[in-house]
Amino acid sequence: MVIGAISGMAGVGKTTLAVRWAHAVSDDFPDGQLYVNLRGFHPALPPLPALDAMRDVIDALGVAPSRVPEGPGAVEALCRSLFAGRRFLILLDNAASRSRCARRSPPCPAAWRSPPAGSASTR
Repeated sequence: MVIGAISGMAGVGKTTLAVRWAHAVSDDFPDGQLYVNLRGFHPALPPLPALDAMRDVIDALGVAPSRVPEGPGAVEALCRSLFAGRRFLILLDNAASRSRCARRSPPCPAAWRSPPAGSASTR
């Protein structure tokens, strides 16, 4: 798993850069590319809760709502199983802090937490 980050002031083009890069490397991720807006800086809405972000990802992968469990642990397990053995690019945008994006378990983006210092790398 590779984790990269782009930081900077609002309006400098971080999202544009990330989306362009994602398009440029999309062939490296044959199973799909996903965009998740974490709403960390939205003027009217609170940050997207982890459980909601996982449900959005599951929905984007075409899982029928009737197959999505209720509890957070079960939702995370389903999310993890959907990514197992597959290559996806997941672009997490508008994170209010690094802890909203860092790795916790094999990929389920909204559930990630900060990795130990020095363990993240960029492409």
